[in-house]
Formats: sequence, structure tokens, C-alpha cells
Amino acid sequence: MTKPTESHVRDVMARPVSDAIVPVESILCTKELRLRPARLPDYEKENGALVALAQALADSPRTVLQTLADTLLDVCRAGSAGISLLTTEDNGKNFYWPAIAGSWKLHIGGGTPRDFGPCGDVLDRNTTLLFTHVERRYTYFQPVTPLVEEALLVPFYAAGKAVGTIWAVAHDEHRKFDAEDERIMNSLGKFASSAYQTLVSLDALTFEAAERQKAERANGLLAAIVDSSDDAIISKSLDGTITSWNKSAEQMFGYTVEEAVGKHITLIIPFDRRNEEGTIIARLKRGERIEHFQTRRQRKDGTWLDISLTISPVKDAAGVIIGASKIARDISGQKLAERALRESEERFRAIVETTPECVKLVAIDGTLLHMNPPGLKMVGADCAEMVIGKNVYDIIAARDRDRFRAFNEAVCRGTRGSLEFDIVALDGTERHMETHAAPLRMTDGGVVQLAVTRDITERMQVQKQLQQSEERLRSLANDLEIQVRSRTQELEQRNEEILQQSEQLRELSNRLLQIQDDERRHIARELHDSAGQIITALGMSLASMTQHAAKNPMLGKEIDDAQNLIQQLSKEIRTTSYLLHPPLVDESGLSEAIRWYLQGLEERSDLIVNLDIDERFGRVPSEIELAVFRIVQECFTNIHRHSGSKTASLRLSRHAEAVALEIQDEGTGMPAEKLNGIHAQRSGVGIAGMRERVRHFKGVINIRSNDGGTKISVTLPVSTTNISDTEDILQEQRLRIAG
Repeated sequence: MTKPTESHVRDVMARPVSDAIVPVESILCTKELRLRPARLPDYEKENGALVALAQALADSPRTVLQTLADTLLDVCRAGSAGISLLTTEDNGKNFYWPAIAGSWKLHIGGGTPRDFGPCGDVLDRNTTLLFTHVERRYTYFQPVTPLVEEALLVPFYAAGKAVGTIWAVAHDEHRKFDAEDERIMNSLGKFASSAYQTLVSLDALTFEAAERQKAERANGLLAAIVDSSDDAIISKSLDGTITSWNKSAEQMFGYTVEEAVGKHITLIIPFDRRNEEGTIIARLKRGERIEHFQTRRQRKDGTWLDISLTISPVKDAAGVIIGASKIARDISGQKLAERALRESEERFRAIVETTPECVKLVAIDGTLLHMNPPGLKMVGADCAEMVIGKNVYDIIAARDRDRFRAFNEAVCRGTRGSLEFDIVALDGTERHMETHAAPLRMTDGGVVQLAVTRDITERMQVQKQLQQSEERLRSLANDLEIQVRSRTQELEQRNEEILQQSEQLRELSNRLLQIQDDERRHIARELHDSAGQIITALGMSLASMTQHAAKNPMLGKEIDDAQNLIQQLSKEIRTTSYLLHPPLVDESGLSEAIRWYLQGLEERSDLIVNLDIDERFGRVPSEIELAVFRIVQECFTNIHRHSGSKTASLRLSRHAEAVALEIQDEGTGMPAEKLNGIHAQRSGVGIAGMRERVRHFKGVINIRSNDGGTKISVTLPVSTTNISDTEDILQEQRLRIAG
């Protein structure tokens, strides 16, 4: 079972925690599990999941946690599901995620802190908890998408110690967990505990086996030194002093020859085993040979190992016992494997005995080999002896007996399957059952049926009632469908009327813009022609008066001041007239009009404009030229009034059949709310006017803004067939103006 390092867990999920967090009670909604209507149990899916998990634990234990996560996702109909385990390298300071299914699968290997996280709260309270929007308290979840709408967490334990949780997450606000989800999660929590302990045992066994294989390979190279032995061979005197120490002993206990020879044998004997040494010496002095004495010894690094000792007395030439020779064999792997096997069997037995369903083993001839207590209760047996060893076909209803026999034989030949059938319990009660079975190979090589069976009598009754309800609902649905069809037709007709009104409003808007431009043109002409002529006449009168006021200096000065004011007024009226409707648009085209306008804007303000107009731009239809000029006016008016930018740029280009305008400033940009309103077409009058002008010509306008400035891009299609007509119209306008 691969475990990430502490730093890996921290890097993946442990974001800095904000001070602005809410109490855990504000995100707990566990009581809702009891208040919400629970969906009907899907026992068929649940039984199939348990069989698949049991088979996965037997066939591929290394992947059983991921299989469990996939099962959680399926049976709980969650958006994400997974397993959280306490880390061991840091004494359980963090949780890590060894298996995830669903939308969060890419976060496998991540985790959360033990002292501040949903999993830690579950273990602290030792109960199932339902959370909502965990990111409100545990802010390190905020970057993790999709966000959590609800999270259901269940604790599980190994050997009485809390080791982790299983969890299911809903990312959709419409998916709410209920009491049925809690029941399923608690059932799978027991399986998670067994799977975890199995994987821990397998990891330990794999490590020990690898170490033993390493030692065996090393001993094979040194076998010629001490009679080709792979075992540690140690000699000692009767007082316990080590006199020889071979390479295998170095490998086994970690001490070199120099470190071991001359030291007391208690160098490798744990304190609680030192009483064995006195007994061994006493037996050696009697000349006894001690064979296969199993005990424990301590390595240099402080770890223990199980060994098997064969100890022989060593005599001198006179036959006097002077010491002993020990052959030590490491049996740690064997002991670990035996313990792991016993624990695995006990866990499997615990799963079988505690599951609420009937779990049974059936031989190919129908002999019932095993049935757990819930199964005995289903068939009405007070004790196992009433049915174990007997033929299971005797309790199958006669009408289903042949089908069950064929099903059992097929499973025992290697086929998985499911079957519904009726039984007649020992008390005569008839029940409807559903079983999911898989072949199981026994130690003797034979194959039997491993089955999980559920009593679905009540479910069948409920289904019958549901069918009756569905028929009633179907009748109501037909009536509703007729009403909905009628209402839909009314809505479609109303929608068509609204679309027509919308089109009429759009035409009215375009007409208003055109009227506005015409009125501006009219006012501009009135200002230029009528007011201009009056001001010119007034100036001439003041000039005549100046000749008669030569004898009165004070009057002459006032007349000069009046002439200056008349000149300023004339200039202002001319400028206002040109802004209302610049004649350059008609006379010289869009490019010159824009240059004239921006030159005047720079003179009237501190704004510097970088102008880029294609030299080959030429002329386009007058309506488009006027529309583009009005858009330029509106954009630079907004830049001057609102942006705070000192510089801006304008780019005007002409492509095959389109005019492209791009205006950009370096100001403060638009607030997000205003920009969203513009994109939603809830903008003010100015931008709405630009949008209507662009829409009238079936063009495109795009507005982007951030704290670095605002950029407006406009593209208007131009039909090449209208260019010659445009030139004729322009010539006609020039003649009219000249006249």
C-alpha cells in the first residue's frame, strides 16, 4: 500500500488557512439524514458491490481500495468518492487519499491535516458526519473544483484504532444524501477496515519477504565459507562470550565480526529473553543438542526478528564441553505470513458474520457447506446444525428448484451470476430471495458457490404497489401532457409576438439614431450658416465702430474686447457645428474626419492619441463612415471623462469586405459589475448607441476591460458592390455643399 511523504500531502492540499473561517457547527447538517425522505434501497446493486469487493480482495488486494472508491461512487450516486487514511510517517498528523473516484480522481495522493479537516472532525466525534460547503471553514478546499455541495464521511477502525474515513461528495446542489446513503456507507466502512488491515499485512509481508530474499542471495555467495550454509553460524564459550561470527550472522544481526567477537551473546538477546540463556547453557552442559528452538533476537538497529536455533555443544580434545555452536535461521517472514494469514481469515470471517445479508457456500451437488447467522435466520434455523451439511435444494420452492440447481452448477464451473427464486423456510413460510454468486476455489482445489442472498419479499410487494401507482400516474401524465401541449402553443404564439415587437423596437432605435444624426446635421448647418452670418455681421459692425471710437480710448478698448469675444464665439460655434456633424466626413472621408477630431481633442485636453490609419483605407458608404465616426466620438468622450488615461490609441483598417476599428486606453478600466452589465446588454445610453449602430450594419463589437485599461474592437461588413454608388453620392454631396 503506497504511502506519500508528509511533504507530498502538504504540497497537494494543505493550503494556508485563512483567519476568516466559520465554526464547524455552521457547516454540519447531519440531522438532515434523518429528516430527508430516504430513497428505496437498491439491494441488488449493493449485493453485487459486496461480491465484487470480496472478489477484488481475494484476486487483487493491491487495488481493492480503488475498487472500494469506485463502488462508493456508484452505490451512493456521488460526484466524487474516496478513502482517507492517517499517515504513519508523522504519527498520524495528516490524512492522505490513496484512492479516489469521480471528479476529484486527479487528487489521488493528496490529503488534509488531521487537526483541521472534515476527516479529523469525524474521528474526534467517532460518528458519521454530513457537511455542506466545507470550503467555508476549511479554506484550503476553495481552489479544489468542482466545489463540495455535501460531503458524507464515515469513520473506520483497524484493531480498535481509528485509521481513516470513507467519504462521498455531491457537487450538484440537487443531489442530497439521506439515511439510505448512511446505511450503505456504514456497511462499506466495515469492509474498508478489513481491506486496510489486509493491505497493511501484505505490505509488511512483502517487505519482510524482500529482506529475506536479499539475505538469502547474500548467503548464497558466502555459502562456501561455512559449509555452504545460508544460516548464521555463531560460536560461544560457556560463559556466553562470542568466539566466531560468520558473514551470515553479520547480515542477519547487523554487527560486523569486529563488533561481535569478544562480546557477550546478550549483544543480540532482548532483555525479556535473557532468562533463556541460562536454560540453554544448563542443557548444553548436560551434552544435549537443542533443535529448532524458536525465539526472538534483536538486531543492531533495535528491530526484532524471529529465528529458529539449532544449538550443539562444542567439546575439546578431552571431550569436555567448552562452548556451543549455534545455527540461526530467520523465520520472521514465515511468522509474519502465518500471522497475516490468520488475521486475513479472521477479517473475512468477521465480514461474513457481521453482514446483514445471507452469505453461504454451496457445493456443486447442492450440499450447504456454510451459512452465516443472518442466513440461518432467513431460513428459520435456530442453529447451524439444522441446515449445514444438508442439501440446500430442500428449502428451494419446488417450482424454482430446477432453475436453482442449473444456476448452482454453472457457478461451480466458473460462471458468475444472479438469480431470483422462492424458498420455503423451515417454519413453512415462503419468501422471495435474490442471490448474487461467484465461484470460489477451495484449498483442496474444488470450486464452490460463494453467494450473497437477500430477502426481497417486501421489495417485491413495494414494486407491485409502485406499478399500480405508475399506472395512475401515467393516466395523470396523459392529461397533463394535453394541457402542457395547449399551453406550449400559447407560449409559442406569445414568443413570436415578442420577437416581432423586439424587431420593431430595434428598427425604431435605428430610426432614432438616424433622426439624431439628421438633426445634428440640421443644427450644425443652422449654427454655421445663420449664427455664423450674424456673428460675421456683428464683427463687421464692431470694426466700423472702431473707426469712430478713435477719439475715445476707453470705448476703443471695450470694442476690441468685444471683437475678441466675437472671434472666440465664432470659433466655438464652428467647433460645435463640426462636432455635431463634421463636413469632413462628407467632403474628405472618414480618415480625415477622425484626424481632425483627434487633433482638436488633444488641443482641448491633455490626452495623447497614437493614431494608426491604413493609408489605403479609401472611402466606404457614407452611413458606415458616419457610424464609425460616432463610435470614435463616443469612445474618446468616455476615455476623456472616465478612464483617467493620459494616452490612448486608435487603429483603423480596411480588409477585403470589412472595416476594423480598435480603440484602447491605459486607464483604470471598468468595474466588474459594469462590464458584466455591458456583456449582458444592460449598458448605458452611450454604449447602447454604439451597439445599435453596429447591429444595424450586422457588425460585431467586443469590449474588454481590466485594471490595465479598456479595449473596444468593432468590425463592420462593407459590400464592394456599393462602393461606386457611394462615390456618386459623395460627389453629389460635395456639389450641394459648394452650392
